[in-house]
Amino acid sequence: MAPSRGTALGHHFIQTYTDCPRKWSFENVFRIEPEFKEAHFIFGGAIHAGRERYYKGSRDPKDLLAGFKEAIEADKPEYQDASKFELDLNRGLNMLIQWLKIHHEADLTRYEIREVEVEHEVPIGVNGLYMTIRPDLVMHDTTIGETYIFDAKTTSWSPTKPPYEVDLQDQATDYIGGMQKLYPKWRVQGLIVDTLYNKGSVYQCLRSSPIYRTEYDLQQREIEVEAKIIEITQKMEASTTGEYPIRALFPRNGSVCARWGCPFVSICRSNVEVGDIPIGFKRKEET
Repeated sequence: MAPSRGTALGHHFIQTYTDCPRKWSFENVFRIEPEFKEAHFIFGGAIHAGRERYYKGSRDPKDLLAGFKEAIEADKPEYQDASKFELDLNRGLNMLIQWLKIHHEADLTRYEIREVEVEHEVPIGVNGLYMTIRPDLVMHDTTIGETYIFDAKTTSWSPTKPPYEVDLQDQATDYIGGMQKLYPKWRVQGLIVDTLYNKGSVYQCLRSSPIYRTEYDLQQREIEVEAKIIEITQKMEASTTGEYPIRALFPRNGSVCARWGCPFVSICRSNVEVGDIPIGFKRKEET
């Protein structure tokens, strides 16, 4: 059975399922989550919070730093290690200060803000389906008359790797295709990655060349997303009948665990039943 008309699923919802159906099932079928947030998610979210305040305001550097500081301090109780919190607080401030030194003045004269952290529902296919997207930032380049999506990434691994990974994955495709469909007059050309890097005493802020997508790329991705939404819906329905084991419906992808880590690795191979709350986890709040 296909999803009902008006169904809207988020890009990250679909991407998590694509990366690892087992992880997706823990979040959306079992409805559980770790008791404490992982430090790198807190840190990345605080960086985004600072940038959001900065761009939604008058692009005052003080807003950038204060937004980050308030966001990370709000999640301080989630940190199991107080020294890790202090490290993240200081390195985040230093990363943002470095970004300001490189981009603040130049961006003020070059870019006009179109929108900041706005969620959109993008129509997909012909079955009344929608995918939600929430680009970090959309800005118009006044020097060339074109508009770009900007996405911020933080890393301590490699300052050049995030744009490469974004180009290989589907987020840029979904965001570019969605914004072009919703706002054709904006002339959204591509997506630019701002990478904030820190390792030890080294801080770098690199801005990538634009990541582009062809019309064929966008058309094929829309077909894939529509098929994925239908597949998810069918498996969700099958999981309620008891006819198929949930572990079979939502297999694990160990290669993703090995590469990125996963908060569910401790229970991934265990015989968890729907309704169970394993040690170290809690019931996920309804959204």
